[in-house]
Amino acid sequence: FDIIDNQVILRQALERGVTYWDTAAVYEKGGSERGIGMFLESNPGVRKDLFIVTKGGGPNYRESLEASLERMKIDYVDLFLCHGKSDISDVDTPSVRAFAEQAKRDGKIKFIGFSTHSNMAQCLSGAAKLGWIDGILFTYNYRIMNDPDMMAAVDACHRAGIGLTA
Repeated sequence: FDIIDNQVILRQALERGVTYWDTAAVYEKGGSERGIGMFLESNPGVRKDLFIVTKGGGPNYRESLEASLERMKIDYVDLFLCHGKSDISDVDTPSVRAFAEQAKRDGKIKFIGFSTHSNMAQCLSGAAKLGWIDGILFTYNYRIMNDPDMMAAVDACHRAGIGLTA
């Protein structure tokens, strides 16, 4: 997260075709987002080539998103993830859905979702039933890839058109 190294790494990543950039408000207390902001400020033409994902915390996702946009010096993120959810009920609330719908209308986000690293099969299965989750970032590895509940959850998300990032 050293800003000077961050700038070199971002440049090298872009030169090598890495265009999916994932960060979060909590990474280095906003330092990761500030580093991306510095890079984009110095290289304004590259934003159109990037898919930028950030993760924010509640309960006020609007404030979290606005702070992230300010740190990154951009008008929108491609995917905003409600960070670190362990139960679908944490996402399936009227306030989260209202935030997502308004942020999309305002052009602040293109897609909405959540990240999860525990109770993942339940979270993915639940998201597939909601009809408004666009993407989920989750832990996926050899330990769980053949678990029947996880396999069914991944399949349900696929059928629901939810993008999955392992």
